[in-house]
Amino acid sequence: MQVIDIAETVSFSEAGVPDRRAIKGDLTGLSGTVVFGWAFDPDLPDSAVDVSVWVDDRKVATGPADHLRNDLGDQGIGESRCGYSFDIKDSLLDGLPHRIRVTAGRDDQELSGGNVLFSPYSGHVDEVLNGQVTGWVCNWGKPDAAVTVNLILNGEAIASAVANVHRPDLVAAGIGNGNYGYALPIPARLLSDEAMEATVEVSGTGLMLDGSPVTIGPMMPLDVPAVAGTGRARNLDADAVRANALRFRRALEAQGLWMSEPVSDEAAADGDPVLLCFDAAYYRSTTPALPEDATVEEAFAHFRAHAATSILRPNMLFDEFWYQRRYIDVPQQIAVGHYGCGLDHFLRSGLSANRSPTLWFDAAHYAGQLAAPPSLTEHAGSAFLHFLDQGARAGLAPSRLFDPTWYLHKYPEVERRVQAGTIGSAFAHYLSEGGRQGYAALAGFNEAGFVASRPQVARAIKEQTFRSGFEWFILYGLHTGDYFEQDHLLKALVGRTDQMIRRINTLTSERRRLVQHLEAMQGLTRTWMLEAEAIGERCVAAAETPDLQEPAVAPVAKPRAGGTASRICRFEC
Repeated sequence: MQVIDIAETVSFSEAGVPDRRAIKGDLTGLSGTVVFGWAFDPDLPDSAVDVSVWVDDRKVATGPADHLRNDLGDQGIGESRCGYSFDIKDSLLDGLPHRIRVTAGRDDQELSGGNVLFSPYSGHVDEVLNGQVTGWVCNWGKPDAAVTVNLILNGEAIASAVANVHRPDLVAAGIGNGNYGYALPIPARLLSDEAMEATVEVSGTGLMLDGSPVTIGPMMPLDVPAVAGTGRARNLDADAVRANALRFRRALEAQGLWMSEPVSDEAAADGDPVLLCFDAAYYRSTTPALPEDATVEEAFAHFRAHAATSILRPNMLFDEFWYQRRYIDVPQQIAVGHYGCGLDHFLRSGLSANRSPTLWFDAAHYAGQLAAPPSLTEHAGSAFLHFLDQGARAGLAPSRLFDPTWYLHKYPEVERRVQAGTIGSAFAHYLSEGGRQGYAALAGFNEAGFVASRPQVARAIKEQTFRSGFEWFILYGLHTGDYFEQDHLLKALVGRTDQMIRRINTLTSERRRLVQHLEAMQGLTRTWMLEAEAIGERCVAAAETPDLQEPAVAPVAKPRAGGTASRICRFEC
């Protein structure tokens, strides 16, 4: 006897009831110390599934996934209410890294996206210049403890430093006490002709800081700028320095970025070149510690005394503190008395070497927009002065951080003012007033929304420590995990894309199994047809004999516990 089974299969448990489907969901992400995601039980669509958060295999939080998630409701998942979020800071802020995962249901099914690493460290690699790697790092769990960082090359720590240098810019950004700066010396043996990649890591953790890896290799002398192709910075004679100062000041005045009284020819001829670029009215308005009736001399003395330790600007387009951070050789040379301040260095050396006076200007990006390299002879060799004299009015971008074409299209009232000559350019408007008024520097950043949701940023802008929320975001938000709204949406989109890819992979596997099943069915069908033909031939032969026996057909079988329900045809001959 031969038995042929043609099965239509449905899974059953050992008790003879259908198997439960897996709970759907994920750990979408970690925002600060808040874990968030979603979970949905397809077998109990009207009930919120309980989820649990685990930190290093310790269950630290449990609750229902019943938060509103419209994005999931649009996909027909859980009628929108299947999200969860838990603030687990009590389990995280001990100064140590932790692994986080989330489970759902009474049987603790692990959700996808788990095993997330929580790092209590925030920091960044700011600069590689003149034999040092500089930046900052802090431990949120232990904000008063100094962190040790290592410079790693080929798996070996080649330098170490304690991050305990005071950074007033970090204090202004709301980052602890600000004592988090570091400077890692690059060993002299590595100052060769071969460039190499190294990383900056928190000692003992293997955690790499943002901005890594960095390229180290041949280092320039202290008086050479970190801008390729600009040549050696040089100290100019007194007349040339005064000429540079006047060019800078006249350009600021032409752009509408100067608040003080115009300088007389006599003062220009005899005055301190640095004082020529010192906008006393602007400095008084942006320095709360200075009396409003302070004289120019008193304001200038205050600037000289505090320029190295506070975020101060002598005019709207020179960021003293940023300049000393960007070019680490400058404070070194100020300390030995070569220069009085960063602005002094800029006028005597940095301007002609194409160093940037502000975060908002990038000489290489600006030059890349020109049809041909600019002739900088009449601009003291400076792409920055060329931009102020010509590029800004022509609508060229000073850097990737500001889009003048979009800005004028977005804010037509600014375009009317530029055309009327009441403001020099879109860039001048943004720096002088637009940023503080909530205008966005480029598409994709919600300036007003970003500032409105962050009181510390709004306060810093009101005090004019920062020009805008976007400036704060570029300098600190990117490196502390404080992202703007669109970035959260982007993260969610990336997460849903990953989920879709996993779903596609699952469907592909299911399709492959279905194809294999169909192929098996086709093989069974062919076997059955051959068997049917043989039975038919035997039936024809048997019809000619008196002892004909009809083939027996067995009834359809009932479901068997622990197995599959099948329609079975049995032909016995």
